[in-house]
Amino acid sequence: MWKSAVHSVEVCGDTSLELGAVLLREWWCGEMISVLGCWAVGIAWAVIVVGCSIWRMPEFKELTKQGGSPVPELQLSVEPVRSALGDVLLFVPKGWFLPDLGDRMPAGMVAVAVNPDYTLALTLTLLRRASRDSAGRYDLLEVTRQSFERHQARTAGAVRLASDFTLMQLGMKTFGVYRFVREQRHVWVAVFVSSIGTVYEVAVVPLSVRPIDPPPEDECERIFKGVLRAIQF
Repeated sequence: MWKSAVHSVEVCGDTSLELGAVLLREWWCGEMISVLGCWAVGIAWAVIVVGCSIWRMPEFKELTKQGGSPVPELQLSVEPVRSALGDVLLFVPKGWFLPDLGDRMPAGMVAVAVNPDYTLALTLTLLRRASRDSAGRYDLLEVTRQSFERHQARTAGAVRLASDFTLMQLGMKTFGVYRFVREQRHVWVAVFVSSIGTVYEVAVVPLSVRPIDPPPEDECERIFKGVLRAIQF
């Protein structure tokens, strides 16, 4: 699915099964589960899901420009991960790896990178294909809102919007960004349209594969923005 010179790791069977299950349940599903794997640990915030809350869709925000150079403030891999369509170059944080999940990759997810502690994942998901002529006609805020609705539908309402939908410009690139919360943990999401009109979603997702807390929120946000500054499409 992906062509890349970035180090890809074929993790042990149990670990691959556990990581795949955690990604599947924490990212897409909202039911209560128990996962067994190499460490046989409970997956804290994904195991018991808080029910759907009543919320009001916030107003869309105007374009927010992030000043300065698009050079990331984060150490990233030298070689990028290249999408199958060749329209995205994703630079993962240095030291992260690409687990080979095989058929355990959650539906719709194109690629996933995981930090060495198994506490944070970087995901890239293809949301919509389109012709080149359609690339400039997307309402980016609208497809960003649809991205969140997709997560709500796939988790049976177990996620809560934690920010406005905002357009963020980094150099010449524009993203639709927002955050949502599951079990008091924030997920950072950015939606963008590639040069050939494909709509993608990139996200930084806390994991609970091991009994270790994920990085603090400010570090997750730093990673998120660093990846966005470097990504090419």
